[in-house]
Order: sequence, then structure tokens, then C-alpha cells
Amino acid sequence: MEKNSAKESAREFIETSKKYFGNKVQGFSLYSVTDEPYKMFSLKFYAYKFYVVILNYDRGHFGCCISLGTDAIALESNKEWDDNLDLNDFWANIDEQLQLRIPDKYLEANGWK
Repeated sequence: MEKNSAKESAREFIETSKKYFGNKVQGFSLYSVTDEPYKMFSLKFYAYKFYVVILNYDRGHFGCCISLGTDAIALESNKEWDDNLDLNDFWANIDEQLQLRIPDKYLEANGWK
């Protein structure tokens, strides 16, 4: 996944998440972006109109967590470090972790289950 800049890498994460999740994600914001001395950025977005999710990328390592104010719950993924990663696999794993934490009744009411 080596790109020319942190913004380009962030854009790839955003585009692939929108493609994977469709209307289940919205409100993306990019912050803490740096290319030097190493590539790093954070993305914040809403998932399922239920959680605020933060993705952190730091020197090729990345992962997501659910934001709870000053605290966070890590979303475990078996895809956290791979320059040639298929991001659809990563998002599928994150989606599974999110859906496990959201009541089925809510997902069904919104047509997501």
C-alpha cells in the first residue's frame, strides 16, 4: 500500500470503506496528517449511525477503534500490517467486529441485516 503521501493513503482507506460499507459510513474527517519523518494519519467517521470509529495509520501499521469520548475500544483485526493488503478484507473484518456490538434490532430496522 505504499503511496506518495499520507493524504493519498488516507484517500484509499476512505474510498475502499465507502465502496465496502455503502451508506453504512459517513462523515469522514482526516487529521494528524504527516509525511515526515514518517507517514502517519488518523481518520474519524461514523459507522451504522451508531459508532464513531477512528482509524490510525502509522508507518504501515493500522487499526480501528470505537471512540467513547476520551476512551476507546479496539476493533481486533487480523489485517493490521501489510503493504499489499486488500483493504476489502480489512473492512470485512472491521464490519464483523462492529456488527457484533450493535443490536440486531437496530440493524434490521435500518435494513442492514
